[in-house]
Amino acid sequence: MSKVYKTVVVFADRLVPSKLRPLWEHEAGPKTIFFWAPAFKWALVAVSVDEYRRPLDSVSPTQSATLAATGLIWTRYCLRKLKLTA
Repeated sequence: MSKVYKTVVVFADRLVPSKLRPLWEHEAGPKTIFFWAPAFKWALVAVSVDEYRRPLDSVSPTQSATLAATGLIWTRYCLRKLKLTA
């Protein structure tokens, strides 16, 4: 982890309320890439929702569906506890 990220985490540690502490401390929580990868992926999906304000002939349903599908796949992959076999 980079020094900047560690500094931000240490600072944010003091601001997290006790009710959100289990999420914050979770092994797939905001302190890890397993949280931020799907979070940013879903941000891309949310941005693509704006396409639906455009005229129908300029909307890309394939792009929107692909973003949603990959978001589901990566969210499941990143938030699932991986079981490694010996």
